[in-house]
Amino acid sequence: MKFVTNLIAMKDYMQDMCSTEKLHSFCREHKLDGYEVISAGDFPSEITDDMIIGVHLPFYNAWMDLYNGRYDTLDEEYGSRECWQEFYGGDSFDIIFRTLEAELDFAQRKGAEYVVLHVCEIGTTETLTNRFAYSDEEVIYALCNVANRLFRDKNYTFCLLLENLWWKGLTFTDYSMTKLLLDNIEYSNKGIMLDTGHLMHTNKDLESWEDACVYINKMLDMHSDLLPYVKGIHLHGTLEGKFAKEFCCNPPEPEKDFYRRFAQAYDYVLRVDAHKPFEHKGISEIIGKIDPDYVVFELASDTLPEKSHLIKIQNNILDR
Repeated sequence: MKFVTNLIAMKDYMQDMCSTEKLHSFCREHKLDGYEVISAGDFPSEITDDMIIGVHLPFYNAWMDLYNGRYDTLDEEYGSRECWQEFYGGDSFDIIFRTLEAELDFAQRKGAEYVVLHVCEIGTTETLTNRFAYSDEEVIYALCNVANRLFRDKNYTFCLLLENLWWKGLTFTDYSMTKLLLDNIEYSNKGIMLDTGHLMHTNKDLESWEDACVYINKMLDMHSDLLPYVKGIHLHGTLEGKFAKEFCCNPPEPEKDFYRRFAQAYDYVLRVDAHKPFEHKGISEIIGKIDPDYVVFELASDTLPEKSHLIKIQNNILDR
């Protein structure tokens, strides 16, 4: 079992971590095996290949309309054709496909042991209104088609780990949907990256970390025969169920301008999904039950001291 933390691979985000020695020293200090990186522009040379355990692929939370060629719907959501073409960087799904393909090739060159791919569809208006255009099944079938095309005839050596979210797609709350996903991914070296925080967001009634442990265990028991596929854990959590319920009952009026509406949705997501340490000893039992290959401390921070503080909290909870 390897312990990893997330790292946005961009000098502006890395700030005071931006030296190879500091990155190595940080791992030694916190008993980490390396980093799960997400690329954000030019990849910093300070992050050497031996540090990279995993690569989080770019995530496009709203991609299904582009995939299905529903350009009129995109015009309505974004306000104009020019707006969504600017947002995606192109006028067809090929731009997303080519971006993902390039990232997979990058992960292979860097010797990554795994890549992470979100299985989700959520637009800005949907985030605010909780009214969805697609079903879990539709998102999963589409994602499988994309993944199978990406991996066909390739000789990648890394594991493809599929991540749950709390909107349409893989939620890890419905056994039939999880199995549908795994059954329809043709790439044999596949599994689940179980995000504990995202799983918690599927139950707005959770009021304590103990409640969260009970709920996660319930979902694991539901998926008992699929647990060997859970090869990684994004470890974090946030107890914002009360806020999420109030938000759903009294949603704000969505802004008409796309970028203002995007900011509305983003503010909500940052509040609900704050990526804090999972603060209950019961998480050790959950990790033991899963026995994953990777435990990722996926924690949100702006500075190295803050990141260090959060990882120390998580390590203490795990008695590491």
